[in-house]
Amino acid sequence: MAEAHALEDDCVYAHLVGLDVLLAAQDHAAVRDSLAFLEAEARYDFGALEDPLWDAFRSAPESERWR
Repeated sequence: MAEAHALEDDCVYAHLVGLDVLLAAQDHAAVRDSLAFLEAEARYDFGALEDPLWDAFRSAPESERWR
């Protein structure tokens, strides 16, 4: 994912598809950066991230904006 983001840092698809990988890797800083990018550039609204998939991220300091 780091290579994909380095090559295509403005690619909505890379950020969106990469979220699953970043969540599994518990790379909370990269998840935060992708969420912020997707909200700003693609107008996604992630809301409160209530699905259990987001549990580890929600407990990390990087998720403060989405709590």
